[in-house]
Amino acid sequence: MLALVAAAAQQELAKAWDLVTGQSAETVRDFLMEVVPAIGDKYGMASATLAADWYDEVRSAAAVRGTFLAEPAPLPDSSRYEALVRWGVDPLFRPEPDPEASQSLVGGGLQKIVTNMHGQTLTESTLRDPAAQGWSRMARAEGCDICKVLAGRGAVYREATADFATHDHCLCVAVPEFGAVREVRDYERSKKFALDAAGEKKRKAANRALRDYARETQG
Repeated sequence: MLALVAAAAQQELAKAWDLVTGQSAETVRDFLMEVVPAIGDKYGMASATLAADWYDEVRSAAAVRGTFLAEPAPLPDSSRYEALVRWGVDPLFRPEPDPEASQSLVGGGLQKIVTNMHGQTLTESTLRDPAAQGWSRMARAEGCDICKVLAGRGAVYREATADFATHDHCLCVAVPEFGAVREVRDYERSKKFALDAAGEKKRKAANRALRDYARETQG
C-alpha cells in the first residue's frame, strides 16, 4: 500500500510539472512552491494514516496486553518543502537547464517526505507504546545497500534519538516489535527456573530421607 501512495504522489507531481513545461526557471520554482506542499501534505497524511492503521492491526494480531492507539505523525512544516524546491530546481538555473534532473530531484525528495511520514508514525508509536520493544527496518529486495545493512540489525531501535529516514526512491519501512515476545520468552525462562527449583527441592528431600533411613537402620 505504501508503494501505491508513493506512486500516486509521483503521478500528481508529474501532471503538475507538465503545466509549466517550457516556462522560465523562476516560474517553475514559484509554481512548485505552491504545488509541492499540497501534494506532500495530501499523500504524506495518507501514508501516516496507513501506518497508524497497520500498527494497530499488527499490535492486535500480536495479542499485546493493554490498550494503545497509534496516531499519524505530524506533517512537515513549510520550510521543509521550500528547501526541497529550491534545491530541486537548481538544475533549471544552470547555463544549460536540465528539466529532467530537476524533476528527478524534486520527485525523489517528495517521495522521501511521503515515505518518512509512514516510518515516523510507526517509530513514534513504538516510543509511546509501553508494550513496544522497539522497531526494526525492513528493506525491499531491490532496496539500497544502506537500508539492507540497517535492516540486518533487527529490533535494536528504541531510544528517541534513533530516527527513521528513507532515501530518495526508497520504500523501506519501519516494523514495530512488541514486548509480548519478550514477555513470553521471560515467562518460559521463569517457568523453567521454577521447575528446576522444584526438582532440586525434591532431590534434596529425597537425599535427606535416604540419610535418615540409613542412620535409623545402622543405629
